[in-house]
Amino acid sequence: MKVHRQAQGSEAESYPGGAAAAEMHEAIGDTVKWLQPVVRGYFQCHAIPGNEEQLQAFRKDVLRLWLRQLRRRSQRSRWTWARFLELLGVL
Repeated sequence: MKVHRQAQGSEAESYPGGAAAAEMHEAIGDTVKWLQPVVRGYFQCHAIPGNEEQLQAFRKDVLRLWLRQLRRRSQRSRWTWARFLELLGVL
């Protein structure tokens, strides 16, 4: 039996994105420690067969919003998607 349930498309922006603005000035390591349980909890709640695309979309939205917050820290931001993913590989 397959359960058909999909996550809302804009859940990533409504949940961690709004709170990420408050975390904007925190150190990157602290933000990682804060975001990991958020994403892990979302995955545990919504991880059902057939929902992989929505889970990956949620993760990508969280990363996109976090990168946007990092870019807003400075007027001359040098954060690129490639550099951001490099940083995530180290963390």
